[in-house]
Amino acid sequence: MDFFNETDCPAELFRSAFEEDVLHNSLLVRIRYELADNKQLVIASEKNKLTSLRQDIIEDEYGNLEPDIFFSRTGTDLMIFGDAVSDKGKVKNLTVSVTAGDYQLSMMVIGNRIWEKRNSKSQDLTPSEPEPFEKMPMTYKNAFGGKTKTEYGDLPFADNPLGKGYYLTKEEAENKPLPNIENPKALIKQWNEQPEPVGIAPYPSNWGLRLKRIVSVKGDDIELLPENGIFDKAIPALSGKRLESGQIVSIVGMRKSGKVQFQLPICPFEAIVSLGNKVHIRELVLEEVLIDLRQSTVDLSYRKNFNYDFVPHQIRKTVLRWKSV
Repeated sequence: MDFFNETDCPAELFRSAFEEDVLHNSLLVRIRYELADNKQLVIASEKNKLTSLRQDIIEDEYGNLEPDIFFSRTGTDLMIFGDAVSDKGKVKNLTVSVTAGDYQLSMMVIGNRIWEKRNSKSQDLTPSEPEPFEKMPMTYKNAFGGKTKTEYGDLPFADNPLGKGYYLTKEEAENKPLPNIENPKALIKQWNEQPEPVGIAPYPSNWGLRLKRIVSVKGDDIELLPENGIFDKAIPALSGKRLESGQIVSIVGMRKSGKVQFQLPICPFEAIVSLGNKVHIRELVLEEVLIDLRQSTVDLSYRKNFNYDFVPHQIRKTVLRWKSV
């Protein structure tokens, strides 16, 4: 299958053969938009345009982006880079919320705290008063998790080994930090609680929240459930559901100037698949929404999977082109 990209956006046709005489193809393309006035998407200027797909892992202090591969996601991954930002000066806490289609995620962002003994007569640990803040990075380093000490060395919290707040003994927890990002419906009250981390950055495929969904263990039987999102890249709360053009993406608590709200555009691409003398026009689906509020960009990734029977000497080609208006 030959591939021709007639757009100026990075794209690739992944090819594979899982069955005899049946060829499988996966077309992926990504386009960058700039976010104007917190509400308008405009195609990125020449200097900000994407030039390639992710061939290798892209390391970022806010969360790593894994390479693009053949396999598609179960829905549309929604991922965000940025900070919780107060529009009222320094505060002890604020709410960050994200809504898009069927996705609804709310997080309580709290200033730095430690577990302390407030009463000399009591051995109980309680959270200290939060330190006021104006900006807090929305990273998994600030969510629940981390590593705790054991006699065999450090033990990471499987759901988030980068975070803070994970302790196995009261002695270790004393004067140590709590997480800054919590689920507002399940705020931590005891030092030994172990809630699921919450966040909006890319979520690594080998961390616990993903593995719990794709691996079933019953006694000695282990079953892999790839249909539950083995190749998804966002945290499960923001993956597995499909986002469509026309739907509104809304983000509260991450801009000093107010709410971020924009409409997902119509997919600007179409794929023309030619097999011999037959020509097929195929629509692509939205697979990933990556919002980087640090630089006010929105990257939209679209994919089309298709397969066909192998016919020797048949002319086969796929053309990615802009949709005609």
